Parts: sequence; structure tokens; C-alpha cells
Amino acid sequence: MISWKDSLDKETDLYPTQQALLLQFSERLSFGKAISEQGVSLLVQAKDGHLLLSGALDSRHTGTVQKLDIPLEHPIQQILDTGKPFAGLLEWEEETDSGITVETYHAYIYPIVDNGGKCIGACAFTNPVSEVYSNRYDEFMSMVSQTTFQGMLVPQLQQPELYDGISVLDGIIFFEQDGTILYANRAAKKLGDIFGIDRRIQGTSIYSSTLKVGRIKKALEDRLGTIDEELYGDIALRQVMIPVVLGVRWKRGILVLQDKTELRKRDQQLLVKNSVIKEVHHRVKNNLQSVAGLLRMQSRRSTSEDVKQALQNST
Repeated sequence: MISWKDSLDKETDLYPTQQALLLQFSERLSFGKAISEQGVSLLVQAKDGHLLLSGALDSRHTGTVQKLDIPLEHPIQQILDTGKPFAGLLEWEEETDSGITVETYHAYIYPIVDNGGKCIGACAFTNPVSEVYSNRYDEFMSMVSQTTFQGMLVPQLQQPELYDGISVLDGIIFFEQDGTILYANRAAKKLGDIFGIDRRIQGTSIYSSTLKVGRIKKALEDRLGTIDEELYGDIALRQVMIPVVLGVRWKRGILVLQDKTELRKRDQQLLVKNSVIKEVHHRVKNNLQSVAGLLRMQSRRSTSEDVKQALQNST
């Protein structure tokens, strides 16, 4: 399987600094997929006019680097040429066992530009129209896509642990710097009962809940992520706070909530088992020492050399 780096070296005329920016961005594709719950792909125009795609349009699929022949009038080609973002429906031809099929996607595509302002690639957030059932999809997903893209484009480089281990099973909350919740996924809404967030959730304040948010406020102010584990009754919740800078003065937060209750229970059970094993070992050791002491005492009292020798050998 050809790597993304090899593809950029072989198929494009991009400078090393431009390639480095795209390679760094490609490392966040899995993060973007988990956070946005959409297909996330990185798109780059090859020097022969073809399209290089890393990732997958469909969130169910694992993406590989592909080289595709896309018409020049296709919206993706236009985005790469003009450097302008795109939001709307996107038709995409896909090869299946039964032949070529056309899938229609909700798409939010953002240009990736270098330090000189040149468009060197694009990031697409996509979801098949056939899998969308909410009439407020565009309202929420446009914000989710934009915020996730910015978080991928300007990551916390000194804190790579913020982006690891996040899955679609985790609760995800997007909120403004004033605490207003913009979006929460299903997992977050289920966890909301634990820390007292209104079931309507969108539009409420994250700071008015019983969620322990002291460190979250500071993370936004300092533009540094945090990872904390808090207890809410019997629930152990891992809170990953990722600040996203949208401008000089404006910031948003992405809060990832991971239920670690079962893991902590297993940890506690393991500690108890280890403690029991140590106690058993300690008692067995003491009993053996007592038996050895009795054998040595019996050896000293015995008048038979054979018995003494046997008792000494046994200890």
C-alpha cells in the first residue's frame, strides 16, 4: 500500500514545506472522523490533473490513498483551483461489485493553504444523503465541520495525546467560548443526565451544569488542552478539552467525554486481587517459617543422627 508521503513525492510538485503541512494534517483524519461523525478525506491535485484522495467519503469505510480521474468541472477540482470553500450536495461515482454507482453526499469542503496563501489541498467532510434523517443536519454539521477542520488545521502540536483514543462511542460537545453549547452527539446527551445538562442541550450553557468546568475555562483562556478524570457519583468520566482558535479573539471548545467507569472497576478489581494474592503469599510465607522453626527445634532435640540430617535437609 502506497503511503501518503510517497504519493505526494511522486505525484505532485509540492515543496517539502507544503508536503509537511499536508502530512501533518493527514495524521488528524481519524480524529476528524471520530469528532465530526462524518467521512473525512484529504484531497490534493496531482501534477497530471488527477485527484489524490486520502481518507474516505463514507464514515464507515477505512480510507486508503487513491488516485482518481475527476472531471475539471467537478466541484472538488473547482475548490482546488479557486481555493474557495464548498457546502452543499456532492455527487460521487463509486465502483461496486455491480458496476459504477453514483452516491450523493452532504459535503463541507475547506481549502488548505500554505503560508503564502496558495491552495495546496482541501479537506472534505461528507455523509451520504441516504443516511441523514435530521432536518437540522446542515445547521449543525456546517458548524461541526468548520470547527473540526480548524482544530485539525491548527492542532495543539505539543499535546498529541489530546487526539488519541477518541472514538465514535464518546460523547462530543461543541461550545462557544461563553459556554453556549452548539452541538452534542447522542453519546453526550446520554451522559448529560449524569452532570445535569438540560436534555434540550443545544443553546444551554455548559457552565451552568454540574460538570466540573474550572479547568475547561482555563484551557480556553490559555489555548491549551487538558485531560482530566472526574468522578460523578459512581461514574468515572475522562474529560478531554480541545480549544479551537477561530480568529484573533474568538475561540470554541470541543469537549470529549469518555465513560471510564467499567475500566476503573476492572482496575479496582485487579488491585483487590493483587492485594489478596500478596496477603496469601505473606501468610504462606509465615506458615512455612513457623514449620521450618519447628523442624529445626525438633532437629536439635533428636538424638538420632539420621533424624537430625533428615530434618535439616527438609528446612
